[in-house]
Amino acid sequence: MKKNILIMILVGIILGVTVVLLNVQEDNKAIREKINLQNAVIRVMEDDYVLLSSKYEKKVQEYQALFEMFVEKNKQIENTQETNQFKDQYYNRVSNDYQSLRELLSSQVMLLSNCINESYISVLSIDDVDYDKEILLWFIPITDETVSEKLDLLVDQLSTYNFSNLPMEVSKIEETDFGKIAVINIHEPVENPNAWNSLYFGGSTGGLITSETLIRSFLQKDRDVGTWIDGVRFTYNGESNALFDHVEQLFNAVYLRNGIVFNDLE
Repeated sequence: MKKNILIMILVGIILGVTVVLLNVQEDNKAIREKINLQNAVIRVMEDDYVLLSSKYEKKVQEYQALFEMFVEKNKQIENTQETNQFKDQYYNRVSNDYQSLRELLSSQVMLLSNCINESYISVLSIDDVDYDKEILLWFIPITDETVSEKLDLLVDQLSTYNFSNLPMEVSKIEETDFGKIAVINIHEPVENPNAWNSLYFGGSTGGLITSETLIRSFLQKDRDVGTWIDGVRFTYNGESNALFDHVEQLFNAVYLRNGIVFNDLE
């Protein structure tokens, strides 16, 4: 009887231990699965971290490059501003020197004109301040030249000293009802087909001074230059009626030495 009781107790203990072991095994399996799942999540997070780190480094490099570019551009802007400031200062100085020398030359020429007895041609213009004053720039001595030779001489002087050696020529001298009219052709150089227009026809003041310099110099009004023309007209690249905003009438009129102007040439 006692033996049977002991056997039953042992069997119960074994069953209890077996149940416990089975439960522990199930728990261990669940724990391993949970750990494996967590490890998988961690690996995904690690991959995300590596990807984000790579993107971050790339952005850092991009921002660094942009910053360096900004610093360089800022230096360029500062250098440009300094250069422009220097240019402005230099231009003002040269402009002031030019005006001073021009006034000095004009006054000296006026003094010399009272001491010269022979005839001479003058290059005439207007002042860019009051527009009324004729400025005697320099003398072109006259010997025994014909009218054509004197005109060629004047053309050469005007081109060389007033218009940067840009081409101009005496096309012909016309015999008209108004007398002898010189036709002066102003043409663009082949290497710079817009030089006259860009350098001397632009701006209201620049265009006016260009027109007045050409007209007054060729007419030589109220001056004793010997045998001379009665008037002048201008062509642009061989054509009359060329239109420019600031030299509107230069190529569209006949200018007579007596002051009469005929507009609207056909």
